Amino acid sequence: LIYFFSVTILQRNPITGELDTPDKVWEKQHTRKNDRGELVWLDSQSQQIHSQLQEVVAQQQSEENEHPMTRDEILSSVVGERTGYVRGKGYGKKPPKKSNIQQANIEASVSSAIDIVRQEMQAEMDRKLQEEREQMAAELRRNMEIELERKLAEERQHANEERQHANAEADKRISLEVEKKMQEQFASFLT
Repeated sequence: LIYFFSVTILQRNPITGELDTPDKVWEKQHTRKNDRGELVWLDSQSQQIHSQLQEVVAQQQSEENEHPMTRDEILSSVVGERTGYVRGKGYGKKPPKKSNIQQANIEASVSSAIDIVRQEMQAEMDRKLQEEREQMAAELRRNMEIELERKLAEERQHANEERQHANAEADKRISLEVEKKMQEQFASFLT
């Protein structure tokens, strides 16, 4: 029990309280201080593993991964796995099951495929919407032209009718005037 809590405490940053990266945890677990207070590796293999862990951690931190590796996955990728446990973590820590890894890969693939299909559908909808807008604009233009032609025809018809009416009125007045003059002249002849 004391070992469990001491290991858990070793895995946390004393200032922030956050879990340390796998390379720092490995260093804490596989080094000791000598008589002069310097950290000394327990063996050369632990030091090599630490170097590899540092490389993987640096790579994970520098890249913008959609699915970054967990601490255990980083450790497993460097030190490997044994049946039933992750090396460097003891017998209590089991490696992620291959089915879980495959499931995560499948989920990532499906998510990527869904995003691609969603983008394609959005592009298709945008294209159709643009076509509909263009069709509606063309139809509106045609309808406006037809309406304008109809109104112009009505105005021409109305103007022609008014002109004919005015001409008929003028002809009627002229006829009345001519008839009146003729009657006056005829009356002046008779007298």
